[in-house]
Amino acid sequence: MAQPNVEAQFKDVLNAARTILKDAGYTKRGTGFRGEKDGNIRIVDFQRSSESSASAIKFTVNLGVISGELLRRWDPEKAPSKEGIWGAHLRERIGALMPANEDRWWTVTSSPAAAIGEEVADLIATLVIPFLQEHSRDSDLVALWKTGRSPGLTEGQRVRNLALLDETR
Repeated sequence: MAQPNVEAQFKDVLNAARTILKDAGYTKRGTGFRGEKDGNIRIVDFQRSSESSASAIKFTVNLGVISGELLRRWDPEKAPSKEGIWGAHLRERIGALMPANEDRWWTVTSSPAAAIGEEVADLIATLVIPFLQEHSRDSDLVALWKTGRSPGLTEGQRVRNLALLDETR
């Protein structure tokens, strides 16, 4: 379990992100944020690494879009609002949006994390929100999948999801 001061620093990072995401229509849920658009759910999720310890929290930011229509077709009983990042129909890590296109992790210690919070908040404002906005509708997912790209999905999932959503158009 992380020390209370480390947890407080991590909370400060989440609060910096919350300020940006709240203005974009997202609400906080645990260590993640969710926004609804056209029946789909956009997710910004802060994932702690298994390498985190009592003295340091290592984290990254995962992004996702859940298609309400696809979820209803696969599991009519499941509500999009209950699904998490790992059930998203589009999943990406923040590092993939950055110029170096590398996995990006930050480490928060007991030292003030204001600089980390500012960096993450800036990336959310300039990269994450526009990316999720660009891919938030089913028609956006269909257009992406037609290019052959399917972040976070296997090729089989891309093909099946594309066929299901494309037939509804």
